[in-house]
Amino acid sequence: YYGPKPLVGYLALYTLVALVYIARSHLVTQEKRWHSSLVRYEKGIRISFLQASIIAALLTLGIAWILPAAPASAAVGNVLGESGVQKTWEGFQANWTRLFSSLRSYGSGTNDLYRGSLALGGPRTVGDSLIMDVVVSDRLPYVYWQAVAYDTYIDGIWTIAESEQNLHLPDEGPLDIPEYALREEVSQTFINYIPNAGTIYSAPEISGSSRQIFVNQSIDGAGKANVYMVQSRFVMRQGDRYEATSNYSLADATSLRGASQEYPQWITEKYLQMPETITPETVGLAAELTAGLNNPFDKAVAIRDYLRDNITYNDQIDAPPEIEEPIHYILFDLQEAYCNYYASAMIMMLRSQGIPSRFVSGYAQGEWVEEAYTYRVRSLDSHSWVEVYFPGYGWIQFEPTAALPVGERPETAGNPGDPFGDDAFFGPEDPRPFDERNLGEEIDDFDRLADLLAGEEEEELAAAAASRTRTIRIVVALVLVVAAITVTFLAARTNSRVESSVERSYGRLANWGRWLGVIVRPAHTPYERANMLAAAVPDGKEPLRSMTHQYVRQRFSPDRAVETEYTPESDWKTLRPLMIREVISFQLRRVRGRWQKD
Repeated sequence: YYGPKPLVGYLALYTLVALVYIARSHLVTQEKRWHSSLVRYEKGIRISFLQASIIAALLTLGIAWILPAAPASAAVGNVLGESGVQKTWEGFQANWTRLFSSLRSYGSGTNDLYRGSLALGGPRTVGDSLIMDVVVSDRLPYVYWQAVAYDTYIDGIWTIAESEQNLHLPDEGPLDIPEYALREEVSQTFINYIPNAGTIYSAPEISGSSRQIFVNQSIDGAGKANVYMVQSRFVMRQGDRYEATSNYSLADATSLRGASQEYPQWITEKYLQMPETITPETVGLAAELTAGLNNPFDKAVAIRDYLRDNITYNDQIDAPPEIEEPIHYILFDLQEAYCNYYASAMIMMLRSQGIPSRFVSGYAQGEWVEEAYTYRVRSLDSHSWVEVYFPGYGWIQFEPTAALPVGERPETAGNPGDPFGDDAFFGPEDPRPFDERNLGEEIDDFDRLADLLAGEEEEELAAAAASRTRTIRIVVALVLVVAAITVTFLAARTNSRVESSVERSYGRLANWGRWLGVIVRPAHTPYERANMLAAAVPDGKEPLRSMTHQYVRQRFSPDRAVETEYTPESDWKTLRPLMIREVISFQLRRVRGRWQKD
């Protein structure tokens, strides 16, 4: 869900009402049974039952809200995997898939953030959970981890207009994508930490994967694949790994300025789309910013820099008013935005000037762990950016969001000190192309990688674990105290209601009799029952006979009335502790007898 309002409150309310409804339905079922069996009961039980069910539902919601989500923890996932549970389940999955190859494991049950559409909404709440580790042969400049590319913008929502989904197997070789100048093949190894993940991430632009994948794509004028999104054929679990290869762009500013401005028809049909709602002020601002510039690269840089300099980053903005066009609203009214708005504004302004561009979502590069040759990507790195099409060079990334590094491209490729030169791109100690390097030279195996990453965050994880332990202990203590108070309160209310009535008090004696091992038959008279209970609780003989006598008067005497000064509460004050003592003694004797028998 990517709408403007958070749904957590609605979910909690819905769950509360559902739990109370279940409890009420159960009582209705019991009432029907009581009616059919001619069992008498107090109508007031409905109110008491409703109160008790609300308290129980609130306690359940409270506990569920504060308990840690174990399945979302990478550490818990590793423990489950080491215990053999994960391996057993994966084996079952593999066998099932072989037997029923037509059944797909991928579906709507995955936990992926990115889907087929994205709406410009309200505040973001992204958290800090670990999403993935990306192992590379060397650090990459200005890299993103791409999930999905959108082409169509209507009413504040980005979608993919038309695409087809094809199954691609690793044995089939690389994807049939266009070949562009100044590109280098880059290999990445992804370690997934999301339970039930489906999206395949990669550096732009993906050319292949070690997994069986579904590729959402369209075909360009030359019969090549224009890739929008890649998904795993089978659901990925925590700890699953996969390889991805990408045709990574090394294009420099001079080359991009000199690129042709003759765009293919399939590009102009898809990537110049603009809704009629884009305001003249937005188009006018784009024309003003690009006036005097003669190439799409400089125009894109001008619009990018304007957004970075004039729109304040704020990921807690409210959703735009319904009567406002979202891009106009953040450009001229609010002048605050986060990545989705920055990227949307830049794309619409570029398209208004005839420059094809698209909206891409995924993750920013994350934290670089030098000793592990790894990017550590968390949920807070979720991001959207802009890609501009340059004939001959393909899709080139631009960063309009003020909170992230701009990622300037060097004027020319390969100059000393340039971020895309050999020293920066390949590293000063090993300036070899990526396809000639062996990841094993830097990382012997993934066990060592895990040790490196674990060592880096050992203190952080230990502190977090200690904090969670303290929190859980406090919460459990509070829950137990609240539960004890609640039980005591409900028990007192129930006792008060039952013991204020002679008939209900007498009915309760039968329940105590079952706990005392006294078997009462329908043929037994009330006094016979009282004598049987008195034999089990000798010290309670007087209150038992007194209560039975008043019940007989109420039920069978001509006036059906008890003595005016009689109250069952006084008998229960004497009888209740005696009953409790004898029940405990009887149950202990019963358990002891079973042990001796065994």
